[in-house]
Amino acid sequence: RKSLHKNIISKTLQKFFANNIFATDIFVWLGACIQQCCFEVGEDVFNAFINNNSDSENTNAFLPIKQNDINNKKYLANLQQLATNELLANNILPTNIFKTDDCTFCCKNDNNNNANNYKYFSYRRDKGITGRMATVIVKI
Repeated sequence: RKSLHKNIISKTLQKFFANNIFATDIFVWLGACIQQCCFEVGEDVFNAFINNNSDSENTNAFLPIKQNDINNKKYLANLQQLATNELLANNILPTNIFKTDDCTFCCKNDNNNNANNYKYFSYRRDKGITGRMATVIVKI
């Protein structure tokens, strides 16, 4: 979330564009992450992303949660939608954006019914006691 808010995607793409790599030649895979089903955020995060985007395109990445306390609004955030919005704003073709629906918070391995048999590490689920995952950029 923090990297998305700091526009890491746009900054990376600007480096590509400066090296004569065209938006139409870039393919993106958005890997497993905490999905909207499990990623509850406060109004501060919502406002940070809405104010970060001048045309408020990012509102499509937040689903308000019904609650009793009007002063403490909560939302379900869609990180992949936020990333897609930034990619599209940088002219990456929608047909060149691929993603998995796996949620790092709740996705379990198919081959085992063990209650703790999660497929991915999750900082939020495991209270900070996790392993690591990696992200790569490849030029083919």
